[in-house]
Amino acid sequence: MVDSKSSGNSWHHYRLLQTDNQIPALWACNDKYLGITFPYHHGIRYGSKLGHNFWYFRLFIPRRLAPLLFERHCISSPVYQQEVVTSAHITYNLNGKGKQRSLLPFCKELTTNLSVQLASKRQPGLLLSNPVMTASGTFGYGTEDDHPFDIQRLGAIVCKGTTIEPRDGNSQPRLAETASGLLNSIGLQNIGVKALIEEKAPIWANWQVPVIVNIAGETVDQYAQLASHLDGVAGISALEVNISCPNVKSGGAEFGASPKSAAEVTTAVRKATSLPVLVKLTPNTDDIARVAMAVAEAGADAVSLINTLKGIAVDITNRRPRLGNITGGLSGPAIKPVALYMVYEVAGAVEVPVIGCGGITTAGDAIEFLMAGASAIQVGTISFSNPHAPLDILDGIEQFMERKGIKDITELIGTARR
Repeated sequence: MVDSKSSGNSWHHYRLLQTDNQIPALWACNDKYLGITFPYHHGIRYGSKLGHNFWYFRLFIPRRLAPLLFERHCISSPVYQQEVVTSAHITYNLNGKGKQRSLLPFCKELTTNLSVQLASKRQPGLLLSNPVMTASGTFGYGTEDDHPFDIQRLGAIVCKGTTIEPRDGNSQPRLAETASGLLNSIGLQNIGVKALIEEKAPIWANWQVPVIVNIAGETVDQYAQLASHLDGVAGISALEVNISCPNVKSGGAEFGASPKSAAEVTTAVRKATSLPVLVKLTPNTDDIARVAMAVAEAGADAVSLINTLKGIAVDITNRRPRLGNITGGLSGPAIKPVALYMVYEVAGAVEVPVIGCGGITTAGDAIEFLMAGASAIQVGTISFSNPHAPLDILDGIEQFMERKGIKDITELIGTARR
């Protein structure tokens, strides 16, 4: 027997499998040893947690002997979570009282690499363990207690838009459901940069998942001030620059509507911070590819797109707009074809990584964006109806890669462009 901590090598985990006698096993191995953890409890199904509720045992054997000791019998190959696997005819003594059970089958190691680097030219960069991020404005600050899953499994969290001063947001009502979508007019309600640094960043500093702060301003100087305030703050891994905000010095036109104004904001932010800079592009422009090229040339490490599309809804009973601010931003499945098209266009125009968002509700949607050229994706509106959606999508991407024999996420990125 060998203690896993004494091997000196990193451990790679195998899938939790359902066997013919319904006993799940978690496999792991390093360069030298194969480790098996399994409970002694009948009737446990695939996906059951190992823990103090069950007696469990751990066995270590030299990895080179594994093919000699274990046999794999599968309905089809490779093994997936719903397939039944039969055990090899090797026995062990479970409790020292002579009761024998078959050892569980040897299974193919999971070597899928989901990690993506979004700022390779910046040190230490922005390395995500997987490509699934939350979209700004749909996940709060991540510090709320009502998340139904382990948020540390996410690739990154993008917090809600942050401004210099706290903002109360727009007048009510702020939300209006539409066919396959949602109109929102929140108005960047937030606690302000000072409170974010004092209250939220110390919490983020203890997390494994990177946190990206979305920043919004009314002038180029405000963007620069925000970037300067946030530079070097522990717990903040990068900035996402929201250039869908109106430029008050240019008649209210969005900063991202023209390559020139988008580049001005990006240059100011780039000069004010050493953090990786992501620029979130607006779809409300003539040529989003030109805007993307302009911000990339101005120093953006990556671009994310798209933000919401402008829209309006009317209450026919009251004969008034349904939103207190009259107009709002349309998100949800309705905008996915537009978002996918723009990601495809931008991915062909810039060398920096592209982050796709807009209407992603399933793993299939996310894979489409990856194939169109996105290196990562953001999950937003679907989280309101399915709070577990980000991890459902992550699991779905991984399962797709395993079914197709894809070892690295980079093998998916841009395949629809080739």
